[in-house]
Amino acid sequence: MIPSEDFRKVAHFLKNQQKVAILCHYNPDGDAVGASLALRLALKALGVDVALFNQSKIPKRFYFLSGAEEFQQSLSSDSFDCCIVCDCGELERIGESFVEFANGLDIVNIDHHHSNEQFGSFNLVDPTASSTSIIAYNLIDALGVEITPDIATCLLVGLTTDTGSFRFPNTDPTTFRAAADLMEKGADLSEICRNVYESKSLASVKLWAEALGNVQFQFDGKVAELVVSKEMLDRYGASLDDVEGLVEEGRNIENVDISVLYKQDEGLWRVSLRSSDTKHDLSKIATCFGGGGHKAAAAFRSSLALDELQAKLREKLQKEITC
Repeated sequence: MIPSEDFRKVAHFLKNQQKVAILCHYNPDGDAVGASLALRLALKALGVDVALFNQSKIPKRFYFLSGAEEFQQSLSSDSFDCCIVCDCGELERIGESFVEFANGLDIVNIDHHHSNEQFGSFNLVDPTASSTSIIAYNLIDALGVEITPDIATCLLVGLTTDTGSFRFPNTDPTTFRAAADLMEKGADLSEICRNVYESKSLASVKLWAEALGNVQFQFDGKVAELVVSKEMLDRYGASLDDVEGLVEEGRNIENVDISVLYKQDEGLWRVSLRSSDTKHDLSKIATCFGGGGHKAAAAFRSSLALDELQAKLREKLQKEITC
């Protein structure tokens, strides 16, 4: 738990800034996007000039959130007083093009990864928190900003997505209390579910059908492997955004402990790991490949050929499964 005094110090610091940059990790999820947008709205309410940056395009399912169109993929010529980095265990997660920029500023590091490197001038890091958005929720309270329906919706997106709609082990009573408060302040859970979970494209449905139809099992069915190649994406006219959530389907298969999804991007494979068993620590496996994450959800990128990558990852997974 983060001491209240730490929130007050960061709130005082931010109130005295004129222009703030907010960054979150590339290939952002709902928690990264929701926390960033909520903090933008809160700071703007205090008269602070705010700019949003992300190396990747924001997934379409989050376009309904207030300010989502404000994310920029490249730096502007503007100067900034400080930057806020959301949902990044390491500064490098914001992307190579932004690291040098951030290093030249005071950094407010807001995160819940247990592997966080405490890279900020201020570190609001709580590995026991269910999401970065719930830390942002407490910071907004410390800022003394009224939570509007737009802010509440952004934060509730973060809470719902990072807890798997309140199904993951990281869901605690604090999360439910915050969710209830956000709904009372105007967040529409039905609207969130429609946009985030219930608006799949036809291309996505066809892509998932093929990937799930070709699922492979390892280690007596304890590990499920799903592959989405660039050829598959091109054939269905789909994007990597259409793959979001597929790795959870592997985990939902009976007797599966760990689900692995290989997604082919330009010149590399993006690998997502999920577990339904709290005894496994997938973040340690991802770290071996230069990635990171949480015990039950982690990811990394690799330029290895698929066969070689699968062989190396299976070796790590076998040790994890049998330990």
